[in-house]
Amino acid sequence: MINDIQGYLLGDPIETEIGKCKFLTVENYFSYIQKAYNNKEISQEYNYDKKQVMKQCENITFIECLSYLKLSKRELLSNYLIQIPKPKQKQEDINFLKSQSLYNLVLATKLYKYYKLLLSYLFNDVDIMTKITNMNFREIRTLVMKMNCIKERRVSKNPELQKWHDKEEQFKRSKNKIEFDSILSSVAAYYKLSYQEIKKMTLYQLYMNFQRAGIAKNFDVSTLFSTVSTEKIKILPWYSKIDLFAEENMELTRRQFNKISGQTG
Repeated sequence: MINDIQGYLLGDPIETEIGKCKFLTVENYFSYIQKAYNNKEISQEYNYDKKQVMKQCENITFIECLSYLKLSKRELLSNYLIQIPKPKQKQEDINFLKSQSLYNLVLATKLYKYYKLLLSYLFNDVDIMTKITNMNFREIRTLVMKMNCIKERRVSKNPELQKWHDKEEQFKRSKNKIEFDSILSSVAAYYKLSYQEIKKMTLYQLYMNFQRAGIAKNFDVSTLFSTVSTEKIKILPWYSKIDLFAEENMELTRRQFNKISGQTG
C-alpha cells in the first residue's frame, strides 16, 4: 500500500508499518497545527501533557512543518554555511553535519519539533516519533512528501555550481510561476466547485485536478486547431497519465545561460 501511488487519488489513509498516514487537505494547508488539537483531530487517548504540546505548536502552520520536512541533509549543510559568516564557521560543526544521517540530524536539531507535530497529526499518534527509526525514516519521510506533493530542493556539493542551480531555478520559475490561489480558482472554475468543497480536497487531489484541467483544455484547443491547420498537430489525449513527481528538466540552453549571466553579472 505504501508505494501504491494510484490509490492516492482516493484520499484514503495509507497503511504503513507504524500506522495509517492521512493526507493533508487544502484546509489544513492554511491552518495552524494548534487548531487540530483544539478540534480533537488528534487522538485524546494517549497520555501526554496537552498544555505542553499546545505551547510547542503555537503559531506553527502545516506549511511551515512541510517546509522543514523537505529539507535534505545537503540543504541543511548549505543553510548552515550561508547563515554563518566564514570566520565564525566551526569545522567541527560542519564535520558533524556531514557525518550524520538526516534522521540523526532531525533528532538533534529543532527539526524534531516540526517533524513530531506534523507526523503526530498525520498518523493520529502523539508518540509517533518513538516508532520511527533510522531504518524506516527515509521511507516514511518520502511517503509524506509524495502524499502532499512536495519535493526536496536540488542542492549541489559544489557551492559555485549551486549558485548556477539557483539561477537556473529562478529563471525557470519566473517563466512559469503559478500561485496557489491561482490553482484554487482554476479548479473551482473548471469543475464548477465551491471553495468549501475544495477545502475538503487533499493537496494531492487538488494538484491532480489542476493538472487534468490543463491537459483537457489543451486537448480541446489542439483538437480545434487540427480541424483548420494544414500542419500535423500533436494532440495529447485528455486522459493522459499525470506524473506529479516527474523531475523537471532544469538544464539551460546556451542562450538562456548567457541571458542569466548578463542579468546577474
